[in-house]
Amino acid sequence: MRPVAARRAGWNTVGAVLAGAAMGSASGAITACEVSAALAWEVGGCVPTGAAKGAVGGALLGLVAAPLGRSGRRRRQPAAHRPAATTWAAAGLVLAALAAAVWVWTAEWGATEGGLERFPLFYAGLGIAGGAVVLLVLTWGLLGRRGWARWAAVVGFALAAVAALAALLAALAALDVGVTGNLWLNQPLPELVPPVVFLVVSVAVVVLLLVPPTARDFSAARQAPLRDADPHQGSGSPKAPGR
Repeated sequence: MRPVAARRAGWNTVGAVLAGAAMGSASGAITACEVSAALAWEVGGCVPTGAAKGAVGGALLGLVAAPLGRSGRRRRQPAAHRPAATTWAAAGLVLAALAAAVWVWTAEWGATEGGLERFPLFYAGLGIAGGAVVLLVLTWGLLGRRGWARWAAVVGFALAAVAALAALLAALAALDVGVTGNLWLNQPLPELVPPVVFLVVSVAVVVLLLVPPTARDFSAARQAPLRDADPHQGSGSPKAPGR
């Protein structure tokens, strides 16, 4: 590997670790609080503790998945073929995750009465709006066979699956003990549907992006020539010396 390429790969790995830590801290905070609720532990302090542990796990996951960021099309590289069916399916499930988040938020907003109860949902809606932009960009990147989009989707949805599993366990425990007065349980949707939907979608996105057809799709896209490359460079056979 040339020195310039080695430095670029090193910086990409550092970026993958830092980005994975950032995503892991958010997922870890949610996971820790949901697990504490499922096990009837004291939920105070679960956010900083879970965020710290999640950051470590996210950094390790980002490091392991870093090679995915070096797959797919590069800059100035045209799309040589249409996306594979598995790539289309993964991109569609990313949009399905966005639709599920909007569905849950809309149901929560309709179930609460006006006043102070809607302030947390208002801020949650702002977060969903920001997440919608991220997911739309991620979908565009996946259909364009960009390596950074594949890496971000695998790491992000793997962490989301862990958080969804913890939320599912918390919902099951709440049903067993008969918790009442909880806004997340006092909703028109069945209590187990949102975490199950997010868990299934998250696992499906990760699996679809790691299966061999998707890997071949991104590898083939990376082998296409650059736009400004000379089509005659390196082609043809050398002329025989004159006799």
